[in-house]
Amino acid sequence: MVKQAGFTNLSGERPTAIVNGELVALDLLVIRGLRGTLIPANYDLHSIPNEMCASDHIPVVAEIVLE
Repeated sequence: MVKQAGFTNLSGERPTAIVNGELVALDLLVIRGLRGTLIPANYDLHSIPNEMCASDHIPVVAEIVLE
């Protein structure tokens, strides 16, 4: 549905949350009419929440540029 609406999901299948101890791609980072690049971030995905990520959601960062 996201693609049909003309949006690009920058996070793809990258894990964005931990549900019942499993890494899942739950959240979306979508853009339309812009160019974006996902910025890789190294987190210890097996010990979230932790000091770097106090939530069970994993931070996703992207650089977005006007076309």
